[in-house]
Amino acid sequence: MTQSDLPTDEPEQVRQARLLSLSGDYVAAIERLEAWLHLFPNDIGALVLKGNVFELQAYSTSLDEGLSFLDSSELRIAKSCYEAALALESENVDALTDLANLLEQAKQYRGCVSLLNKALLLLKAKGDDVGASEVLVKIEEISPKI
Repeated sequence: MTQSDLPTDEPEQVRQARLLSLSGDYVAAIERLEAWLHLFPNDIGALVLKGNVFELQAYSTSLDEGLSFLDSSELRIAKSCYEAALALESENVDALTDLANLLEQAKQYRGCVSLLNKALLLLKAKGDDVGASEVLVKIEEISPKI
């Protein structure tokens, strides 16, 4: 992902947090996002990004320190960020799919497929055929595990 691939409609502080996370500076990215969310607690995009950054940090920490990815406190925070975003906007496809991915990693396949089905319906309703087909492939991959 290059800078030109980044969303252009997000606030500068959130954009900078995204760039920091892409460079691996998760602590600084989280600090920026927390400062932003202190001012704008209902910014769903920032909440989802905060979850993404905590998820990346959890993965990085588990690799560096040989800890369990699924047991990390960062992963619990990521999950709560996605849930907070969904509490504000239950039809947020990014939060639905990100939370579904966490559930899949935790082998909670029923909950994962349920969230993905909701995302699939929303994407179809928006006419996003590419996004819908990606989610459908994921559902077909996970469904046999239920």
